[in-house]
Amino acid sequence: MKRTLADDTLLVFLSDCHIGGSDGRDIFESPDDLTQLFDNLGGHSGPIELVLAGDFFDFLRVARVPDGENRASMTMARAEYQALFAALRRFAAGEKRAVIYLPGNHDAEAWWNREIQAELKRAGLVHEFALAYAASFQSEPSRLVYCEHGNEF
Repeated sequence: MKRTLADDTLLVFLSDCHIGGSDGRDIFESPDDLTQLFDNLGGHSGPIELVLAGDFFDFLRVARVPDGENRASMTMARAEYQALFAALRRFAAGEKRAVIYLPGNHDAEAWWNREIQAELKRAGLVHEFALAYAASFQSEPSRLVYCEHGNEF
């Protein structure tokens, strides 16, 4: 599905954060920087589309999932990520904000696991899920911005 954006829309792509993992397997080292980015974006006065363009989480580094949990809920519950997810939640709750989640190879489960999708929506972090992102701006409808995780385009 192609979106048509108002010309004053700020379009932000974020990929390969690789947040999460089991103890000793987590490689994400920038929760404070990402928290600041979400807070800064939240201060923008115009519309924003934030595209989480794959591997936002790193579900491949999560070894065991207890009953009643999923890889996303386990990651979001970690103390060191509380401020980060709170900042993303504040951003997503803002007026004229859209957060679109594209799966990558390390978080592909977010595409097929409806429990994870429901968890991310219920947490107020994501508005929609897609395999790819395509948009044009109103003043240039024939020019397309396209994104998917990987190296094909």
